[in-house]
Amino acid sequence: MVRLRTQKNRTPLPWMRTHKLISLFMFIVLLVAGIFVYERIALELNKRAFAHARSAIDTVYADIIKSVGPPDNSKRSSDCSIYENEFVVGPDYCNIDTSFIYGVLDEDEATAQFKKIQTVINQHKNFKPTRPLSLKITDQTVVNSAYHTASDEFIAAGLPCIVNYVYDTPREIFLSINDSSKKPFQIVIGCNGKTWALYYPRTD
Repeated sequence: MVRLRTQKNRTPLPWMRTHKLISLFMFIVLLVAGIFVYERIALELNKRAFAHARSAIDTVYADIIKSVGPPDNSKRSSDCSIYENEFVVGPDYCNIDTSFIYGVLDEDEATAQFKKIQTVINQHKNFKPTRPLSLKITDQTVVNSAYHTASDEFIAAGLPCIVNYVYDTPREIFLSINDSSKKPFQIVIGCNGKTWALYYPRTD
């Protein structure tokens, strides 16, 4: 009986090398493409977050005017800057805010307006509190200076936001009132966060 010898299939070494190179090349191409797509999506989502936060601020500001009345003065700003401190230079951050001010007779009137504004903001689903809301404007003395303030923290469109209320504290107030016989009560609604691009002018 004659046995037929079967020859084992052998893959030519040059083909294997070529196959590995093609696979590696395809992997690198897919990786680069994936990173590019991810960055484009992240950039678009980041840009939309700031646009949505700005829209939320504008909407709540309009509702505050309906509830409390038009302010004496206001300012709407959007800017970017690079985060840095003594030890770290970090990524770019952008800030969007709306500031406005009322002339009030005394702290009681400021407190009444504070509660109205707080109620309006709290009714907006786009502003989600991240801690219990302030109960009142608090009076503090820091280095012989009187501070009358309150603040609330929120999340809007995924960005951290804060609402600062300042009553009759000159060094913290930058807007002017119409009636000099009254006391200034200033409110700032602002959101900020790390950015993938500079959406607004840089301040530094």
